[in-house]
Amino acid sequence: MREQWNQQENPELTTLFQAVFEPMTVGVFLYNRAGYVVHINTASQKMLELQPEEIIGRYYSEWPERFGARTEQGQLPVDSSLQHTPYYHVQQQDAWMHLSSGRELLVNVTSSPLFDQHNRLIGYASLMRDITHEWEKEHHTLNAFTSLLKLVEEFATIPDQKHFFGQDETGEVAPIMAAGQLLAEVVSQVISCSYIDIFMLEAPDERQHIIGISGLSAREQQQLRKEVEGTPLRDYIDATAIADLHANHVVPLDLQQKPYVTTHTHFGARYRLIAPMVLHGQLIGILVIAKTDATYAHVTMAYPQEEIALIVGTAKLIALVIERVHLLQNWAEVRASEMALKESNRRYDLFVNLASHELRTPLTTFKGNVDLALRRLHKMRQQHADKSAVLEKLACIQEPLEHAVVGANMQARMISDLLDTSRIQRNTFTLQMAPCNLQDIVRTAIEGAQMSMPERKVVLHPPEEKATLLIADADRLTQVVANYLSNALKYSPVNTSVEVNIMSTNTDVRVSVHDKGPGLTAENQQKIWDRFYQLPDIIVPGNFAMNGLGLGLYLNRMIIALHQGHTGVISTPGHGSTFWFQIPRVPEPDPPPTHEMSTLV
Repeated sequence: MREQWNQQENPELTTLFQAVFEPMTVGVFLYNRAGYVVHINTASQKMLELQPEEIIGRYYSEWPERFGARTEQGQLPVDSSLQHTPYYHVQQQDAWMHLSSGRELLVNVTSSPLFDQHNRLIGYASLMRDITHEWEKEHHTLNAFTSLLKLVEEFATIPDQKHFFGQDETGEVAPIMAAGQLLAEVVSQVISCSYIDIFMLEAPDERQHIIGISGLSAREQQQLRKEVEGTPLRDYIDATAIADLHANHVVPLDLQQKPYVTTHTHFGARYRLIAPMVLHGQLIGILVIAKTDATYAHVTMAYPQEEIALIVGTAKLIALVIERVHLLQNWAEVRASEMALKESNRRYDLFVNLASHELRTPLTTFKGNVDLALRRLHKMRQQHADKSAVLEKLACIQEPLEHAVVGANMQARMISDLLDTSRIQRNTFTLQMAPCNLQDIVRTAIEGAQMSMPERKVVLHPPEEKATLLIADADRLTQVVANYLSNALKYSPVNTSVEVNIMSTNTDVRVSVHDKGPGLTAENQQKIWDRFYQLPDIIVPGNFAMNGLGLGLYLNRMIIALHQGHTGVISTPGHGSTFWFQIPRVPEPDPPPTHEMSTLV
């Protein structure tokens, strides 16, 4: 093979490599027309832990086998390009590489043909960018967000756990202890660390009371409680750090450089991040995240800004839950009092609103920064429109940014769905009824679906602009149609269309969405309307949409029920599905209110 390579080596590739590809910071492989590796740049050698003589002169299919490199299709992009005939367009894939050191690397491989000044094909180039960190960060973010949703869901179960109400041997109410331990265990699933402590602070000298520990052995927990329980916060951190906590700022500590005020066991973890739990302007507790220097070389590396934002939001949520536990205990003691019940409901609403804010604010900031980066990237592409190499590098940057925007929008929708579900459970979900045109509602939903999936086709029947007037909440009906469309596009092949039908009579209107997906079993047709239910994994060729929380169809059924209507699905496995809803054009007036007092869910 080496002889064949020498015979086919092209000096033009050598010139191109030295002038353009060798200085690049991304990995570059150059192949001649026959598919032999003729050059690899320094960045490739460092990235893949290899020497040039190990790879140069080898056939295109040999070097991926050495690293066990495979994409989802079982091959690298250059494979399909050289198996049969030369290719003349850019191909891109992600592939895992198994290095000699034992590390696994995820690289983004972009392969492109190379032409000389006479537009003759002279070879191929594969550009490789290490995206392992990005994948890990995205994976961690998804896990953290999923755990946060679990955290919120666990919060809702606290009032149902009857054993919470009582007292422990210290006289402290058991609900706080049980809730604190539950919170510590759930938070440990959100944040990677050595261990987690949650403390309540008792006025006036801020004596510490442990309400939750996760990550320590039973013996270590006993030792920690013996050392800390009832001791003032000033025995651990100095006045400056305490002032920062009162100002609602986190306090990072490197115990080697700045030990505790008095000697205490650190349980092998050198770093601490102390987050304040502030409620109504008062410091009521602290959340402590401990990490070890065996994993992180410096305290700033142990707690990146993204994770600090997550910890701050978590501490605020814990403070709200602790207040809610107090309120629910008070409500249990005085539930005959109407004023106590109203106050509990008001505080619960405050919890939902604050939780929504704490979850949305970091996400909004993230999405805004990505949108700004995309706009700047677009401007740079316009400025360098005549420089193909620059454009190629910019394209490698643009795609993950666009994926990040899609992911942020997806997470924002998940948060909205979760909060809508919470309001429905508490009977505080309301509709804004007004005259509207069903045609406009459906078209708005279709336009939104096609903006996110411009390559997909959605057909409306009838297509004419004839108005279908009714009294309804237009925004919520748009949400219902959009959910139906999202599922139809997600579970149907990309080369098929989705059909939307509008039918009306003098009294009712009906909207249906039909797809050519895999269909549903009779059992799943019943379960899909349940809260948080998700279908088993269904693989649709060419369709890689992200799963949601399993709330879309549940919300659809609730919204249509509030419109005094009905929802349903017609489906046969292997023959697609038709989801529909039917509502009256003019709903019946609401019954007069009763004097029965509502209950807190």
